[in-house]
Amino acid sequence: MRTTNVGAAHVRPGRVTAWVPSRRCEAAWRDAPPDPRPLTVDQHHHLVASLGHAGEDPAEAPWIGFSCRLESAEPSSVAAALASFFDRHEGLRCDYRRAGDGFTRVVLPPGATEFEPLAFGVLDDARAAHACVTEHLSATAQPHVWPRAGFLTVDDGVHVTLYAAFDHVAFDLGSLHAAVDEIPLLHRAYARGDGPDPLLALPASHLDHAVAERERLAGVGPDDPRLEPWRALLAGGGVPGLPPASGVRRTDRLAHELVSMPLATAGETGELAELLAERETRLEDALLALALRAVAALEGVAPVAVPALLAVPGRSEEQAGSIGWFTGIVPLPLVVDPAAPLVALAREVRETCDRSGVEPLPAPVVSRLLGVPVRPSFVLAVVDHRTGPGVEAWRTHRAQAYLGHVPAGDQLHLWISCLPERTFLEARHPATPECGAWVATLSVTIRRAVLAELDPRPAPARAPAVAPAG
Repeated sequence: MRTTNVGAAHVRPGRVTAWVPSRRCEAAWRDAPPDPRPLTVDQHHHLVASLGHAGEDPAEAPWIGFSCRLESAEPSSVAAALASFFDRHEGLRCDYRRAGDGFTRVVLPPGATEFEPLAFGVLDDARAAHACVTEHLSATAQPHVWPRAGFLTVDDGVHVTLYAAFDHVAFDLGSLHAAVDEIPLLHRAYARGDGPDPLLALPASHLDHAVAERERLAGVGPDDPRLEPWRALLAGGGVPGLPPASGVRRTDRLAHELVSMPLATAGETGELAELLAERETRLEDALLALALRAVAALEGVAPVAVPALLAVPGRSEEQAGSIGWFTGIVPLPLVVDPAAPLVALAREVRETCDRSGVEPLPAPVVSRLLGVPVRPSFVLAVVDHRTGPGVEAWRTHRAQAYLGHVPAGDQLHLWISCLPERTFLEARHPATPECGAWVATLSVTIRRAVLAELDPRPAPARAPAVAPAG
């Protein structure tokens, strides 16, 4: 399930229907009772920060979403599956009300969420269908528009495809994987007239995660050892910008492009993982090391500081099926030698991550404790999708992951996705020719390094030239 923007090729013409909260549901939402459980630090910061962007173009909505096919779909089964999905996840039934300089939480009770169809009609033109889908998702997956999510179905006469988008206040990458697994299962049960699948266990609540986070942070002070990697990264007064070879300056305001490039076949990925296991090294750490080493190589031959942040899942095994925003970031302030042996650098990556702690400090807390703004610039991630909930069904449901368009800026997010069929380097980068070429060269450099690890034998020496006789 590669990641992309919603392109024209992803939306077929057909009968387009949006699924919106019913009037009864909207009334329940307005009267939703307060809930004493706090917001997470990242949620609170996200909502406060987004207040200043309320008038911006809704097409520049950095949402996260997906599409998947729903078999034997009828209006009743689609509405029931979406309502059941909300019933099962408290984090989706939340609203956030202004309170002084911040926000408090209210929660709709189970059974109060109800969706009804809003027909856009039959759109026979593919461009019109695509525009309808993207405009609705961008307008509804907003931080201050309940339910901070948008849903549409497109019936092309053969298949019904569900499109869904969520604002990050309620959703992250782990949530996407859980939703793509869960919604088709719920829908199948309702389409058969069976109601909710009794075998689908109730997931953990993101609200309880928020409580645990606040309790965990209560005693955190400026002497917390997890701040040491942050101090190293922020020593210049803030997070440094992208590496100079990218051609992007820290203050640039640039549109972004989303790309996906192959790094390794499934067989090569498995072989590399086995080889690393023999050396007691994790595949995730090695892939991060390969990315960092490629960045350093494009800066020159000498060791260079790579000012990267690492996106980490932030959820425990018990929260694997939960919907919410768990993802955090930790610093990787490493000086990287382009010629460093892979295993040695991978172990250095692991040691740096361990110093940041298993449970990362939220960036707003780091900013407050150190008195330095934390504005991400270069964010790395590695996600191994080769096993996990619903992976085998992604192809059956034609699942596709999407990201909304982000406002102009100087950030670059680069992640390596290990999928069952292949491993890819994916990036959302400033859309300049120089930065695009830099990302493409990183991909080629990492690809060559993977092949060299799998077959480290030196190239055969050429046979000496034979002087002509006489």
